[in-house]
Amino acid sequence: MKRVVILALLVALLGAHSLLYPPGRDQGIYSYIGWQMTEGKLPYRDLWDFKPPAIYPAYALCELVFGHNTWGIRVFELVWQMLAALAIFAFASGYYKSPPAGAAATLLYIFALFQHDFWHTAQPDGLLNLFVVSSFI
Repeated sequence: MKRVVILALLVALLGAHSLLYPPGRDQGIYSYIGWQMTEGKLPYRDLWDFKPPAIYPAYALCELVFGHNTWGIRVFELVWQMLAALAIFAFASGYYKSPPAGAAATLLYIFALFQHDFWHTAQPDGLLNLFVVSSFI
């Protein structure tokens, strides 16, 4: 349990700078569609974008919880990626039968993830990481 808490704090520390990122074009589109969903509109009927549908409810949830702002999705993503990192730790620790190997895999994931700038974060492919790694556990 101690390792999990330390890794979670490390993820928060290493990813905290992403909370200050401005929105990119994609994030603006997702945010607008999410906001409009909270107003009763439906993607692909009332609003159009070519991205997969699951991204819009995530942004709508952030609109409901955090209000109409940029940092809400950033907080959501940081928590989501923290869960993904912990899932990677669980998988790698079990697969290699070594908690240090799990910690190393987690750190590599976090370093790779948070070296991207605002344009490449809060995107559908990055949010999919939790589902992918969870399918191996």
